[in-house]
Amino acid sequence: MRTRSLFLISLLGLSLVFASACANGGRRQPPMLLNDAGETDAGETDAAEDGALPDSDLPDVSAPDGELPDAAPDSDTPDVGVDAARDAAIDVAADVAMDVAVDTADPCADCDDGNPCNGVERCVAGSCMPGTPLDCDDGVACTQDRCERATGCQHTPDDGFCPGSDRCDATRGCVETCSESPCRAISPQCGCGAGEGCYLSSAGTTSCQDAGSVGEGGACDSILDCAPGLTCSDLQGGSVGACHRLCSSNTQCGADTSCELRLADASGSLLPERMCTIQCDPATLSGCPSGGHCFVTQDEDDNWISHCGTASMRGTGGAGQSCTSSTQCQPGFICLAPGGGSNRTCQAWCRNPRSTPSSSSDCGSREDCYEISIDIELNGTTYGICWDGD
Repeated sequence: MRTRSLFLISLLGLSLVFASACANGGRRQPPMLLNDAGETDAGETDAAEDGALPDSDLPDVSAPDGELPDAAPDSDTPDVGVDAARDAAIDVAADVAMDVAVDTADPCADCDDGNPCNGVERCVAGSCMPGTPLDCDDGVACTQDRCERATGCQHTPDDGFCPGSDRCDATRGCVETCSESPCRAISPQCGCGAGEGCYLSSAGTTSCQDAGSVGEGGACDSILDCAPGLTCSDLQGGSVGACHRLCSSNTQCGADTSCELRLADASGSLLPERMCTIQCDPATLSGCPSGGHCFVTQDEDDNWISHCGTASMRGTGGAGQSCTSSTQCQPGFICLAPGGGSNRTCQAWCRNPRSTPSSSSDCGSREDCYEISIDIELNGTTYGICWDGD
């Protein structure tokens, strides 16, 4: 609107010049040049025209300079009219720096409206262009997503979007309500979302992590290798890692296993959580990860259980060699006195002995599978010893 009004004034100025010419009876008058304000000199000498006086200290606003440069300051007001660019090129007077600053100002300096929700504004060919509005969808079904001018995208958990008593976690979605924070590591677990498990760290803290897949008794290098409810720990007597079930009582362990393996944090302090022994077959030495061996032992309540350990837990005694303890025998052997005598020797385990000794695939060609006075049944299988009867 400002430029248009000034242009009208300029046109009026031209009309007055033309009218003056007519008022003089049509006689040809000397040309009357315009100053920087788009007005006639009105008798004033113009520096741009005669080099004597300044341009009335007025800046260019609409009318052209007649291709003449400014010769005096513009009263701290820069050129803004139609010839501002030309003045910037040819000014030789005190206001040249002012003209250049205005003529080269960034036309898009004020494009940013300060609102992140409608995107980042762009400058295209000297004009401000709108940005792309933010997409605040976080992909979590139970959060309310919105955009606020001061903070941008916001995601508010809403338990109302979750089934039953589940709660909404801002990053994991709907998770079970849990009495333990942030989650329960011992099965049945709670507090974590689908595809996650609650894991016990070496510091004794729990957290929800992507669920592992290695089952109980399987080999592992990391806690996160194991399925939820399990933890990775070295077998007794060595550095072979195996997934153990976490527990706080024997009722949380499988048949013929015991909740007796203690856990400690990185500082050595005992944790309330324990681990179940790993069920295995002492006759076939199966059920343990590579490098592990199956042993038969008694738990805190004197129940017979099987468990995986390393060969370093046992000795080297083979069939018929004298011993005073099973720890002196090889894995797969037990130290006892066959036939009820006092001479204790290492004897191999065998499965399903009969009242009448009989051959067994667990024993050598010269041995039969004998019942023993100790009633040992593990995972529904009764165990005896291989003996040659001598």
